[in-house]
Amino acid sequence: MIKNKNIFLTSLLCVLLVFSNLIRVREISIFGFMFSSSIIVYPFTFLCVLLITYKYGYKEALKSVLYAFILQILFYILSIVMNKFIINSSVELLNPSIKLIVSSLLAFSVGELVNIFFYVFSIKYVPKVISIYLTILLSLVVDAFIFLIIMPLEIENIGEFILNQYIIRFLITIVLVILFSLLTIKKKYTE
Repeated sequence: MIKNKNIFLTSLLCVLLVFSNLIRVREISIFGFMFSSSIIVYPFTFLCVLLITYKYGYKEALKSVLYAFILQILFYILSIVMNKFIINSSVELLNPSIKLIVSSLLAFSVGELVNIFFYVFSIKYVPKVISIYLTILLSLVVDAFIFLIIMPLEIENIGEFILNQYIIRFLITIVLVILFSLLTIKKKYTE
């Protein structure tokens, strides 16, 4: 069972994950390259898990990732079931391929495990801000790598695409580190 103190962040993690799955079919242009809209929302799942790890420990973070994983499976089952009832569905959201499902589940799971355990390991050896930055960046890179290995995209210049993917992830990581730092600042009051 989710503890009351952790329910907000776990719920936010699940909402962000489902929302990123819902908007993944929409494309946006960044630096002249087309990306799934979820590239903006999905990295915030890593921030949620990192906040849970920081505030409540790695065991609570693992539970939250498990709940989100189960919710993602239910989302895909619902998508497949809905597709059976919609005739001539050309909406990709309602017709996920098995390859897409497996790559999404595996990339999310491994990426979040790296997120949790690398943070727990690195916080002992490097300053907090560096640990957070390296953790989120490594997690996003591992997630993207696993997804691209299983679900290769048909792109003319894959090297340029991957480079731009990681540039976007680098920039998003900077934003997430700043947000994490702001959310975890402990105010000291002097009386």
